[in-house]
Amino acid sequence: MPVRKFVAYRSAGKSKIFALTQGSVEALEAVTSLGSDDARMTDDLVRELNFFLIERDEKSLDAVLSRFPNAVQMAVRAFLSEWCQPQLGMMSIFGAVEPLRSIHVDNDHEFREFVDAAYLLGLGVEAWNEISSDGDAWWAVQFSTAEPFVRASEGGRAWLPPENARLASTWTSRDHKKGNIIDHAVQIAQAATSRGKWAYLHTFEKSDDERTDGHTVSEIVVDVFDASIPTSSDEDA
Repeated sequence: MPVRKFVAYRSAGKSKIFALTQGSVEALEAVTSLGSDDARMTDDLVRELNFFLIERDEKSLDAVLSRFPNAVQMAVRAFLSEWCQPQLGMMSIFGAVEPLRSIHVDNDHEFREFVDAAYLLGLGVEAWNEISSDGDAWWAVQFSTAEPFVRASEGGRAWLPPENARLASTWTSRDHKKGNIIDHAVQIAQAATSRGKWAYLHTFEKSDDERTDGHTVSEIVVDVFDASIPTSSDEDA
């Protein structure tokens, strides 16, 4: 289960660090305990661990961990190795990306309006075309609390395309210099649908380096695959 954030519990001059995990149910997993000599640095460690989830800055984490006993360092490292492997699309610059609402849209104008409104509000958007039970194409749209943060080293998208689908083309707003980027993104996705091809549109916040406090740009990417539009698995389709 992915880790959403790190938190601390304090008691009698000591503290314990926990990770809040997100799966079918939320759960707390113990990370390490801090004795009375180190409890005063609890906030520093929790803050750095939460930054690590987003930025994966090993040097910054090492600088904080070096202030703690070896047992604490080993416990934290072991937990991060087991529970905190990088996962695209999970974290924004504000913390964990949380789903807000999922909808199906079968009107192209409404689809464009939904994407435009969410983008202007800074919400995360994922949308892909599907074939409903009546045989018509529609858009499955997932809104989330924020755009995922993508570090420079993580490439140009916030999701991993399936290995069994050949990528035919990719359009990105970063390379688009003229006109309304929402219009162009939606038009490319709709054109793929008209050809019976699977398309996937999503937004994310891209950094020019590995840090959230550097220069970031909100981007839209449309991936079009050399594959037929999949059938919806939604029970209401």
